[in-house]
Amino acid sequence: MAKYARLREGVAALAAPEVELREAPLVARADLEAVHDPGYVVRVFDGTLSPAEQRAIGLPWSPALVARSRRSVGATLAATRAALGDGLAVSLAGGTHHARRDRGAGFCVFNDIAVAAHAVLATGLSKRVLVVDCDVHQGDGTAEMLAAETRAFTVSVHAARNYPHAKACSDVDVGLPDGCAGLAYHALLAVTLAHAFA
Repeated sequence: MAKYARLREGVAALAAPEVELREAPLVARADLEAVHDPGYVVRVFDGTLSPAEQRAIGLPWSPALVARSRRSVGATLAATRAALGDGLAVSLAGGTHHARRDRGAGFCVFNDIAVAAHAVLATGLSKRVLVVDCDVHQGDGTAEMLAAETRAFTVSVHAARNYPHAKACSDVDVGLPDGCAGLAYHALLAVTLAHAFA
C-alpha cells in the first residue's frame, strides 16, 4: 500500500541519525500457525479463501495481500524483539487487531499483536505482556485471541459506537463517547494505564 511507503519516507526524512530503519521481514509460517488455525493460514497463503472470507476481511486475495500481511506481522514481531533487547522499537505497519484465530476481519488478515505476544511468551523473552490498543476501533480479535493467556493483559480504549458493533471482552475496555476531545481522552487513558500497571 502506498500509505506505508509514504509513512516510511516521512519518518526517514525526520529521523535522527541514530534511528535505524529496517525492512519488515516476512513472518515465518510457523509463527502464524502458533496462534492462527493452520487451515486458515493455508487458505491465505494458497489463495483459496472463500468469497465470504474475503468479504469479511474487506480485501480481495492477491499475492501482494499475502506479502503485505506477512510483512505487517513480521515488522511487529521484529520490533517487539528489538524493543526487548534495545529498550525501544517501533513498527510502522501492523495493528491488525480484528483478525481472529480462524478468520480475518476489518482489513486484518493475521493478528500481528497476538503473534508477537505469543512468540515472546513462548520463547521466554518476556514473562508477561501488556497490550494497550488505542485505535478508534476495539481490538476485538486481539482480546479474543489472548483471552485464555493468563500472562497477557489486554486494554482497549476505543469509540464505543464504532466497528465492531459486537464487542469482545478485553481485560479492560474503555468505550469512549462520540466527540471525545483530546484532554478528556488523555485523562481517561492515564487512568486506564494506571489501572493496568497497578
